[in-house]
Amino acid sequence: MLGAIDAAGRPLTVPQIARRMGLTRQSVHATVKRLMADGLVELEPNADHRRSQLVRMTEQGERRYAAIDRLQMAWVNRLARGVGRSDLETTRRVLDELCARLTTEVERRGRDHTRNNRKEWTDAAPRAR
Repeated sequence: MLGAIDAAGRPLTVPQIARRMGLTRQSVHATVKRLMADGLVELEPNADHRRSQLVRMTEQGERRYAAIDRLQMAWVNRLARGVGRSDLETTRRVLDELCARLTTEVERRGRDHTRNNRKEWTDAAPRAR
């Protein structure tokens, strides 16, 4: 959650965080409540939508996120040590392609699933005589 807010560079609503992270609004809302209890985020009014408040990192949240980010950066650098730049770029391209194919497949299956459900419902409906 903190990473999504940091990457946006501005406060976000729960639905915006959920979309960016591929999570449900309900799970994001539950996590936001825990982060609020820990003093890492706070809610602020949203001028564009009264019922959907903005989630903003507190100063403590920004400090904690920066510390975690530094630790993760050091870990990633240790992990990648000795792997050539061209190998990393090839890996990124392959992973991007696989993600794109997976997204296409999920979207196609979603359309097929909706179409099949409609067909099953239509086939099961009583026919007028």
